[in-house]
Amino acid sequence: MYKIEELEKIKDTPEKITYKFANKGNEWALIDLKEGAVAGEHYHKGMSDIKNPEMLVQISGKAEYLFKDLKSSKSEKVVVKSPNIIKINPNVYHEVKAMEDIILLEQYDDSGDKFELT
Repeated sequence: MYKIEELEKIKDTPEKITYKFANKGNEWALIDLKEGAVAGEHYHKGMSDIKNPEMLVQISGKAEYLFKDLKSSKSEKVVVKSPNIIKINPNVYHEVKAMEDIILLEQYDDSGDKFELT
């Protein structure tokens, strides 16, 4: 009649816990980010349909996002209160700072379409 499964924990630090789960070939990440923690700090080139655009579902909490367009060098900080969907275009560096504990949901992709600024 029903099934309950534990989520697979793929990262566990004092600041951030990330779980991964899948359904019919689609993989998802559930991210529990503690107040003051920073995550993201990367961009995608848009080679993967899953990350073109990247979509984050902010389920709970309040966060400050930094976006920087790598082509125009324009940058912007935005404060987001839950619940919201954040859509991030390719070649936009992004990071999130939790102003409160936050929960994010995003489609998981390990295709190699993730790049950090060096």
